[in-house]
Amino acid sequence: MKARRRLDRAKKNSVSEDVIARQQRAVHELEILNELMGFVTSGTTVDVVLKNLVLRVKDFSKADYCAVIIFEPESFAAKIFVTCEDIQDPSSVCLNPEGFFKGHFKNLVPLRLPPQQQDITESTQQSIKIPDLNLEVKNILAVPFVFPDALSGIFLLANKLKGSFNQEDEDLLKEFTSRVFQIIAMHEKIMNLTITDSLTGLNNHRYFHEKLKDEVELARRYEKNLSILIVDIDNFKHFNDVHGHQAGDVILKSIASVIKGQVRNTDFPVRYGSEEFAAIMPETSYDGARILAERMRRKIAETPFSLLDDDRVLITVSIGFASTSKNTKDKAELIEMAERALYFAKKRGRNLSCGCNDD
Repeated sequence: MKARRRLDRAKKNSVSEDVIARQQRAVHELEILNELMGFVTSGTTVDVVLKNLVLRVKDFSKADYCAVIIFEPESFAAKIFVTCEDIQDPSSVCLNPEGFFKGHFKNLVPLRLPPQQQDITESTQQSIKIPDLNLEVKNILAVPFVFPDALSGIFLLANKLKGSFNQEDEDLLKEFTSRVFQIIAMHEKIMNLTITDSLTGLNNHRYFHEKLKDEVELARRYEKNLSILIVDIDNFKHFNDVHGHQAGDVILKSIASVIKGQVRNTDFPVRYGSEEFAAIMPETSYDGARILAERMRRKIAETPFSLLDDDRVLITVSIGFASTSKNTKDKAELIEMAERALYFAKKRGRNLSCGCNDD
């Protein structure tokens, strides 16, 4: 009888401990969600938000490794790759629909390896190789998710030394991930409002500086080409005085459309100022920037732009461009080089494209 009572007490204690553990886990999850909500209005970039998330979840779950990958569902090209170790270059991820995560991406089902909790000693536990991530672990729990804007992603936990994940871990991570990425999606909507020019639909001056800083660091780290150009509408103040600011807005939108049509999909066109535009061109040499700048200048000069009263006008622009070199210190120096080239184009009569190395 006493043995049975002791057994009942042990069961009750075990149940109580489980309840307390779940409550503590719920509190920790709520703390993380509240922290992420704070980022929604802070203006922090999404990769920094995700960096904070993976660090918190890694500590909270006591896993050795945590990562988030956001990718395009059609091409499987990674757009963001954040791990507990770093904000990493997305091109280092080689996602393959027929690779390690085969079926899990397409069917949006979790992946847990080993598939069930097992009593395995550290010495006998088999390693799991993940070629897509160039990673080797002892176990992995990965949960896929979908953004509302044609992006998909995967949130994963892993242990590199030993350990296992069970069904409860999987269920909790699925629910938590769903709530987290609702917040991330909200964050992205707000960020899009803060980095997008409402008139032209292009990204704005703030985005230009944030993006250029990242691209300069990548170009220096991987010794790749990087160029920028700055476009200034010639005599735009006089145009506004003659035709009015509404007509000026029409011209700004039209020129933005031309610029967007001239750059590559991998370039980043922005509205740089009231009458200025710019473009960041990764993996573009100085000669390549010259070709694009001149093609863009000519296209704008040869296009009759329609005004509100169906009149058509010809507009010209001046363009300055610059490229990184081994001696380029940072983004500020690159911008200064492009602005100096723009000044040369203006001084030499406008309707010209000039590079920072032109005499």
